[in-house]
Amino acid sequence: MKHKCFFVSLLLLFFLCGCAATKPVNVNLSSISFSADIIYYNECYSCDCNIQSNGNLSVEMTAPENLKGLSVSYSGDTCKVNFNGMVIENANGFLPENSAITVLKDVLEFCNGKECESKNENLILRGNYKGSEYTFSASPSGLPISLEIPEKGIKVTFKNVTVTNQ
Repeated sequence: MKHKCFFVSLLLLFFLCGCAATKPVNVNLSSISFSADIIYYNECYSCDCNIQSNGNLSVEMTAPENLKGLSVSYSGDTCKVNFNGMVIENANGFLPENSAITVLKDVLEFCNGKECESKNENLILRGNYKGSEYTFSASPSGLPISLEIPEKGIKVTFKNVTVTNQ
């Protein structure tokens, strides 16, 4: 009798626990704002970012002190740089191809809307950016957590991520 109760209890436990179902989740990288801590080789930067619903990105540097106030905004493929009242329209040619902000913009554009399977764990996207492997992680809800591109020496940590109505 004890064995029957044990097996019935065990069987009931299997039915109640079951396997966690995976569900598709889209990475959400539009209509959000966040702070980003960027390590680019041996340099450390901090910036406040905003991505609008149309994908336009604006970045304002908050650290180091000598770059504080530098803002870069992307509208489609057009880049605008503003620093100490000096504005450069169509600044695409002025930023280095591997600038941390340009790399961040390009990888975020690529990852936006990608579908991942979630088991209520962080989402991981791996890909290739101009010959360099990257790893992007997002929360179970699809909001960004981190980005790493080891070959380019880039690590980004996303903080204070907020969904906006833009």
